Amino acid sequence: MTGEPASPWRSRAFGMLGAIAWIGLAVLALARGDGLLAAACAFALVVVVLAPRLAARRVRAWIVLAVVAVLLGALVQRGHGLFALEALPVLVNLALAWLFGHTLVAGRRPLIARVILALEGEERLAERGVAAYARGLTLAWTLLLLAQAFVFAWLLGVRHGLLGWPPRVFAETWLVVGGWLVPIVFMVAELAFRRRRLPHVRHDPPRVFLQRLATNWPRLLRDTVR
Repeated sequence: MTGEPASPWRSRAFGMLGAIAWIGLAVLALARGDGLLAAACAFALVVVVLAPRLAARRVRAWIVLAVVAVLLGALVQRGHGLFALEALPVLVNLALAWLFGHTLVAGRRPLIARVILALEGEERLAERGVAAYARGLTLAWTLLLLAQAFVFAWLLGVRHGLLGWPPRVFAETWLVVGGWLVPIVFMVAELAFRRRRLPHVRHDPPRVFLQRLATNWPRLLRDTVR
């Protein structure tokens, strides 16, 4: 006898609890200066990101995981395990830039176009100007995330005394708030620009969009990483 599949609500609840637990462990690692725990948190995050490809037995995913394990082990052995968490903003922005950018390759559908297709259907994507706007917005997100990764890498250099500008107080503050502030400002500005650029298209309220995105994200992610 097989058990009933987990409901979407239960899956999201477990995912939320896992995310909260991970954040708690990451904060604990940074607060205690525990390099081993920091490296373990970083490794767990990589496993989660690669999980679909690991489950599909993709050789490259297992190679990446092995390389990450070796690098993290080397950091811990040299007493720099905390760097595994400090560098996450750089790595996350690079990974997201790849997620957007690799869909711009010829023959693939841009990520924003995939979002529109998943949430609103082929009819919306076929409306005048929507497909071109989706490609341009995908490129804009790619460039923004690459810039974010560069800025975070620079500020980490300031934190560790490798670079002398900007002031360390600014670097420390931006490392905490920049990762959230810049994308939020960009999304608000893009929403205003989109309404002016595509006035003939119906624009759902942000709340409705986020609800649809949360519901369709697993399928969208599976379609995107291929």
